[in-house]
Amino acid sequence: MQKETMEWTNIWWAHADNCDADRILFIGDSITNGYRPKLREAYSGDMMIDMFATSNAVDDPAYEKQLAFMLEQYPYRAIHFNNGLHGFHLRVDIYKQQMRRMAEILLKAVPKVVLTLSTPICAKDAPSSFDPGLNGVVLERNEAVLELAQELKLPVDDLYAAACEIPHLRAADQYHYTPEGYVYLASQIKRRLGVLSIF
Repeated sequence: MQKETMEWTNIWWAHADNCDADRILFIGDSITNGYRPKLREAYSGDMMIDMFATSNAVDDPAYEKQLAFMLEQYPYRAIHFNNGLHGFHLRVDIYKQQMRRMAEILLKAVPKVVLTLSTPICAKDAPSSFDPGLNGVVLERNEAVLELAQELKLPVDDLYAAACEIPHLRAADQYHYTPEGYVYLASQIKRRLGVLSIF
């Protein structure tokens, strides 16, 4: 395990007073934090959009503890699961091993789990191109997630491909998106969940 200089977690429950609502849990990072409010708008209150977004890597004991706490609070119709843009100290084989462990925890709690491919990392101050080193790690990890999905027979949401469609909506900080970019990602997620008959 290796900590980042700053670690953070953002947990969000929509309409926490409504214990009977249908809920989807979105697990991810700051990208997830960006598209969560856009998903809430896209679903117009028909589905509660909850979130567990964190900088913790999947090998951090804090990650599993926080995830367990999240899963204890409400029953979920489905989980949209991603953890790819943190924990760059992990070799891809260890990353896949830890992702498998987390996916198996999720599957014990929820009937439907969608694995998500991470969005690209752009070159610094050049949103239309990719960072050759960091984005190479993202591609390796996405391939590992595809392998894991096949092994566990889980569906995949390819946000990498979706993000590649909107280079003009990327921020200049290498990782994030404009508000319009998050609207686009949310629309693609909703479309994919619809195809999967999750809602």
